[in-house]
Amino acid sequence: MIYRLTRIAAITTAAVLIGGCAGNSAGNTVAQNAAADTETGLVCKTVQKTGTRIGTRVCQNPEQAEQDAQGSRDAVNAIQRNSVQGAGPQGG
Repeated sequence: MIYRLTRIAAITTAAVLIGGCAGNSAGNTVAQNAAADTETGLVCKTVQKTGTRIGTRVCQNPEQAEQDAQGSRDAVNAIQRNSVQGAGPQGG
């Protein structure tokens, strides 16, 4: 009986520790990114490829980061404009 309780306690402890590590990784990433910003003046972010949960850290100077963000906004706006134009009664 004691062996069984010890085993359950060990499994529960391992599950809690693994869950705590998984939940803590995002907090560390934010802290690391903030540190990189203040030390080097770079803008860092974690980019995840489609189909994976593992991210890659990308650091750019502020001008490059703004240029990429503007390019993304322009692409989204172009897609939205095209989808609105083809949604009329005439069809696409």
